Amino acid sequence: MSRHIPLLFGSRLGGLTVLARTFGDGRGAKYYFKCACGNTFVAHAAEVRRGKRKSCGCRYKRENSDVGDTIPRYR
Repeated sequence: MSRHIPLLFGSRLGGLTVLARTFGDGRGAKYYFKCACGNTFVAHAAEVRRGKRKSCGCRYKRENSDVGDTIPRYR
């Protein structure tokens, strides 16, 4: 019996959909995921299960896109 339950293909975890399992690099299972924005990427299953990975990176870019707007611009 394995320690971890494998992710089911087609299941959704937050905004991510599991597409397929890839060959691991010896540090845990990796899967192909499809983000809500439509991008596909590879990530460790543990990162997604623990909530460390919630998107392909688009969420971070979207949430931090207005950071530079609050900094005053000097001549």
